[in-house]
Amino acid sequence: MSTRSNPRLAHIPGLDGLRGFAALCVLLSHGLSTYTAQRLHEGLGQMGVALFFLLSAYLLTRLWGGAAFNRASVATYLVHRAARVLPLFWLSVPVYVALYRETYWNGAVCAAAISCAWSLWTIPVELQFYAIFLVLWRDMQAGRPARGLVWCFVTVTAIGIAMFATDVDNIRFPMWAHFFFIGSAIALWFPADPSERWNRSLSITSILFFLLSIPGLRIENSLPTFENNLDPLVIVSVILLFTATLRCRLLTMWFERPWARAAGRISFGVYIIHWPVLIVIERTGLTGGTALLLYGMMSIGLAVASVRFVEEPAKMMINRIARAFPPLRAGHAAIRS
Repeated sequence: MSTRSNPRLAHIPGLDGLRGFAALCVLLSHGLSTYTAQRLHEGLGQMGVALFFLLSAYLLTRLWGGAAFNRASVATYLVHRAARVLPLFWLSVPVYVALYRETYWNGAVCAAAISCAWSLWTIPVELQFYAIFLVLWRDMQAGRPARGLVWCFVTVTAIGIAMFATDVDNIRFPMWAHFFFIGSAIALWFPADPSERWNRSLSITSILFFLLSIPGLRIENSLPTFENNLDPLVIVSVILLFTATLRCRLLTMWFERPWARAAGRISFGVYIIHWPVLIVIERTGLTGGTALLLYGMMSIGLAVASVRFVEEPAKMMINRIARAFPPLRAGHAAIRS
């Protein structure tokens, strides 16, 4: 079964642009926090992270959930995920360790995807979801996706409660797992079907609601806020923007624009690279608009170079090596069939 005959595997260009938008939220939020005094944007970066998590789970569930759950497919899945994330992540860890003069032990814990400080904290969270997704995938193939989601949610919630009770706060996956589970649920029961219905009204509403839900706006106006991962307005606004991108033709077309899709293509590099760039510029003493502009240009430029010279070559090399092994070659063919 090809992607052409299987609508579940058809590419959704608008989600590339939404990923780019999420990366720009993180880039802008950290830049404004570092180089300016205003705080209206506070929380925007973590809203972008929540969008990343929703997107990741949605796409994994949509692509891999329909594949046979067997040893070959699982091995292929793990290789694909490793090839996508680990090369640039592992290259960045020594840079972060050097910038912050961290111990080798902290660097090793981060590289092992157990827990990271700095802005790399999301990468272990992402990789830990890749592992637990195997449970959902297995139950999807058994015709019990709801059971898989409930089992994952209950298990992760129990781990989170145990961590809270024992003051363990460096493993962040339980605190953000609900965004992954929501993304998987949307993939299972809310298919992408852009239409003209509610086109303009829902598109505009979803963007405005997302922007007005930024916690910094409420902080400045002495309105109640919560931790960003548990803030009801943050959660609802992220879900609304994501689902509107799937169903509203106007919003889908906007995120399908070349600049948005180009931003999506470099989004992982932007996320990994922007923080070292930010720190280096901050240590020069530059502030204000000049620093913000230089930070944005350098982060985007280095992310473009990363895609061309690190991410794509590493992914192609790892996948080429993996396909030399018959079980992995069979798993790759199963995903495409």
